[in-house]
Amino acid sequence: QTGEFVELVLALRKTYNTTPLSFYGFDIEQTKETLPIRDQLMAKQVIEYVSSDPAIKAFAWAHNAHVKRASKVPAIPMGHYLNEHFGNKYLAIGLLFGSGNFSSTIIAEEHPDWTNRKLDTITVDDIPKEFLEHQLDTLGAKPYYFSISDFTSPYLADSFWARSFGWGLKLSQLNQQAERIIPDKDFDMIVYYPKSTITKPLE
Repeated sequence: QTGEFVELVLALRKTYNTTPLSFYGFDIEQTKETLPIRDQLMAKQVIEYVSSDPAIKAFAWAHNAHVKRASKVPAIPMGHYLNEHFGNKYLAIGLLFGSGNFSSTIIAEEHPDWTNRKLDTITVDDIPKEFLEHQLDTLGAKPYYFSISDFTSPYLADSFWARSFGWGLKLSQLNQQAERIIPDKDFDMIVYYPKSTITKPLE
């Protein structure tokens, strides 16, 4: 429900006759029963849809924690299952940013409210030096992307902290909202935005 998504849909409608594209949701409602196997169920949804027609090509948009392919304990990401099923036909793209602002909901510090939270604007100014984003930020002021296979540097085989913001966070834990990633095991490509800007919610 954002202005940017409306712009995307309108642009795709203009090319629908020559390049038809459909939208499907594949996320799973979170309950105590589904949470431990959420990524496995999401992968099942994607696999069933793509397998329904040999001509189908799909772009599954989700959080880095879901699309990365490496198996992690305790949660195995969706990308791991997709990689097992599709092999080298699965391309995992990681999306990272440096500073700026983004839309999320704020979780109360003392009495967390997990429902009925409204979107707010979160701003981050600094990038911890141990984060992968700190290294990526030194490479340029404009958005860029690179393919992991284009590099043979052992640097990309290291384990890094990277931001892992989701739909809600506690402001006191802003720089703790992170996860470990190994670029050349988790992703085929990384897209980096030095500056992030918030989405425009629809009225």
